Amino acid sequence: MTFDESYFATHYGDYRRQNPPRKLDWYLTMCERWTDADPICHLDIGCGLGAFVAHATRAGWNTHGSDVSEFGIERARLAALGADLRVAAAHSRPWPDDTFDVVTALDVLEHLTDVDETLESIQAMLRPGGVLIAVMPVYDGVTGPLIRRLDSDPTHVHKWGRDQWLDRIGARFELLDWRGAFRFLLPFGPYLHFPTRRLRNHSPAILVAARNR
Repeated sequence: MTFDESYFATHYGDYRRQNPPRKLDWYLTMCERWTDADPICHLDIGCGLGAFVAHATRAGWNTHGSDVSEFGIERARLAALGADLRVAAAHSRPWPDDTFDVVTALDVLEHLTDVDETLESIQAMLRPGGVLIAVMPVYDGVTGPLIRRLDSDPTHVHKWGRDQWLDRIGARFELLDWRGAFRFLLPFGPYLHFPTRRLRNHSPAILVAARNR
């Protein structure tokens, strides 16, 4: 499938509403919790239309972003002025001489057939002690059947449970923390986004923080 304007319009037509500042602030907080770099040298893999790279750039980070979608990168460049954005596959290394303090993969890994290759590439791009922050939908727990029914994106090739993701990431990185997120776009209202540690075993999505060994 081509990740063109039609794809984003069909599956993420409410992209702006689905990325409110409080959600992006949570991502910033989780990144900053695990690094003391100042400013943070950051790479957002699969940056899409640029919501988080724009937010991170405004926070003063040295931000980079990559996405396989030329359309996505074109739009991201309009949103994230000052960020270094390039069209590239998730497993590639478009900045071969750079190492990053933080790499984010926000709702990206579930799209990739080459998850292990991408995690290996992230290891190579992170400095020693650098941090991966990954967010994925999960399809187990009490919300699993509902998430499977609501998920209309045909590019979600890995409909895994949380233990599968934790095991896969933990095989290469030191797991630091993981949390749940309840999120839902109301048809005629706001985007609900509720991070949680207590209910993380049943949330429809998880955030994983892991350190490069």
